[in-house]
Amino acid sequence: MANLQHLQYVKTLSAKQWNDWRQDNPHIVPDLSRADLSGLNLSGFNLKEADLTQTNLSQANLSYANLSKATLSKANLARVYAEDADFSVTNAQDANFFGAYLVGSDFSRSRLLGANFQQANASDCFFITAKLTYACLRKGIFKKACFLEANLQEADLGEAILIQADFSLARLENANFIAAILTGVIFEDLQVSIASA
Repeated sequence: MANLQHLQYVKTLSAKQWNDWRQDNPHIVPDLSRADLSGLNLSGFNLKEADLTQTNLSQANLSYANLSKATLSKANLARVYAEDADFSVTNAQDANFFGAYLVGSDFSRSRLLGANFQQANASDCFFITAKLTYACLRKGIFKKACFLEANLQEADLGEAILIQADFSLARLENANFIAAILTGVIFEDLQVSIASA
């Protein structure tokens, strides 16, 4: 359950005030778990290492926010606006990014097992060494996204737009690319297995 003081601060403070509070209190890890933060303007907020487990962030503005090392397990980020946000090293297992605008964001080294990126725009995003096993990227836009060494085993990329995406050294065993747009995609040194008939 969210810490009521942390919840009040995130809802009432400006990005500068919040970030100053974080800087002045480096020992405090914000607990915003299970809170309703839908529609809030959190642009530029330092949410590094915050507990956002099962938090509702749908339609929030997270552009330029720092969510590095945050816990986003089962969080709802549907239709969130998160341009150039830092999601690196997050635990976002089973998080919902349906229809989210994530252009230029960094998900490198993140745990995204079972995450839903259906119809999200994640162009120019970084998923370097991210764990996307069983993730749904169906009908998403991933133009020039970098999946270097990412684990996409059993992931669903059906009908996704993957123009010039980089899957070098990625693990793609049993991933679904049916009807995906693969123009200019880089597939180098893949780790794949072909199921026997």
